[in-house]
Amino acid sequence: MVTTPFSFHLQIFFVSFSAFGLLAIWALPETIAFRHVFIGLGFAASLFYLKPRLNQIKSINAWPLWILLSLFVWLLMHLWLFSTQVTLQFAELRSTWARSLGVLPLGLALGIYLSSFDSKATLELNKPSGRVSLLLFVGLCATPLIFMSGYLEQSFEAKQWLSVNAKPWYDFPYLQKPPFVVATSLLLPMCCIYLRYVIKSQANWWWGILAIIAITLCVSSNYLGNTKNGMAMVAFIMGAFGLYGIWDAVFGWTRSSFAKRGFSIFLVACVLGGIGWGLKFHLQQNPAWTYLIADAKVGMDIDHQNHWKNRFIYSALPLNEYQIPVNGSTYERTAWFTAGMRLLQDRPQGYGLTQQSFGWMAGERWPDFYPPIGSLRGMTHSGWLDLALGIGIPGVLLILVPLAAAWYRSLNVNTLWGSYVSWAIPAFILTWFITEVIGARHFIELMIFITALFIGITLPSKKSGYQKSNPVQQHTN
Repeated sequence: MVTTPFSFHLQIFFVSFSAFGLLAIWALPETIAFRHVFIGLGFAASLFYLKPRLNQIKSINAWPLWILLSLFVWLLMHLWLFSTQVTLQFAELRSTWARSLGVLPLGLALGIYLSSFDSKATLELNKPSGRVSLLLFVGLCATPLIFMSGYLEQSFEAKQWLSVNAKPWYDFPYLQKPPFVVATSLLLPMCCIYLRYVIKSQANWWWGILAIIAITLCVSSNYLGNTKNGMAMVAFIMGAFGLYGIWDAVFGWTRSSFAKRGFSIFLVACVLGGIGWGLKFHLQQNPAWTYLIADAKVGMDIDHQNHWKNRFIYSALPLNEYQIPVNGSTYERTAWFTAGMRLLQDRPQGYGLTQQSFGWMAGERWPDFYPPIGSLRGMTHSGWLDLALGIGIPGVLLILVPLAAAWYRSLNVNTLWGSYVSWAIPAFILTWFITEVIGARHFIELMIFITALFIGITLPSKKSGYQKSNPVQQHTN
């Protein structure tokens, strides 16, 4: 047994505490000072943690990390070669992208630390990895938990408990819907994994209780917030979990008793039943789902429709194939996405700004497009497309390639966190595709942190390939 140095415990404390703090407050408005404190603490602690592991980081196995780091080189090159708004682009480099660079080593250090433990150690609170895992889980729960606590408080005051009409969703405290969707895409995969481990008797039952509470928070916050893309992510993630869980229970447990299989199917069915109940009421609340495809077809025809350019000039909504006025949200977002794809073809290197690049470029091509309101110029409401319009196709690929590499490697990492990466990356990428995440720049910081975290979790050692080394576990067992 080797005694763990106090400095190591201190490093892990500041790394995990900073990650917890950032996950908890990232989406909250007016928290920039707290974010700077957490980023500063996490950056310093992560550098101390990573210093003894430079050989692992500099190895050929760490190529996804170096691709991600080259993103910042591309941003500097873009400013020098392609910039059209030098002042605004330089301001973003000094703020948004500087903070993103600051959280990169934090995510990497946390990922490498979590990869050093097997699944059993990850779920035992008497071990440091178990406590860190719980801390991250609570941090991810913060967004739906804060929303629900405020919503219920206002509903009780209005004596309209759990009524959608009690108070508008934006009254407390989030100013936008995307925080619920992003939190859902990162939290639900973790809940699914916890439930799977509980079902297979590889984790204490109370992890399952925590997972069910978190699932309830995700469904409730998206339903009461009336986030269509959030509920779509709930259906996607939990539907995949249900299919996988039932298949595993029926065909995967060759040595399991009939009672155990029956309990597993019953538990999965109960979870999916609750999700289905929420989805049913959401569909009733949003008739736009009925004509989604028909309305999207109209939105794609931007050459013969003008409402998407400026609803105040072209006030009449077009009709879909059923001769019914299209849903404004579906129509506009489809049209903006179509227009954004055309603009990206014209300028694949990107306009240069993480926000509002679509509005700048659309105003140049279509003079009757929405005039800017202050600094607001318009976005496509698709995170990846808005980001591509800003930093170009090369910039987006420098993020997507490391994510794809981490997902592929996660298939060979037989730990709880390896499973989490394989579940979370598809959900995270899809969320960015259908959600207006670029509307708040802190989501870029979160994206870099999450990408670095996934790279760290799936970073193989030089000696053993995909068999994770245990440089920390020897101190804690």
